[in-house]
Amino acid sequence: MCGTYEYMSPEMIQKKPYDHKIDIWALGILLFEMINGTAPFRGESGEEVINQMKKALVFGNRFGNTLMIFRTLGD
Repeated sequence: MCGTYEYMSPEMIQKKPYDHKIDIWALGILLFEMINGTAPFRGESGEEVINQMKKALVFGNRFGNTLMIFRTLGD
């Protein structure tokens, strides 16, 4: 696999067919990083980043009320 795990969509990581929507995913990750100052999924290795994607993503006070988004990335 080629690329930065932090920006890869779940479809790419799972080696499923994908389309232009992966670009929208990457843009969303970039915008999150620009607003928050850090990427939503971080780790020392690609495996750690993937494990972070499997957990719920919690938006804190910086984004107003706390909001949780659950990942659809399975094992």
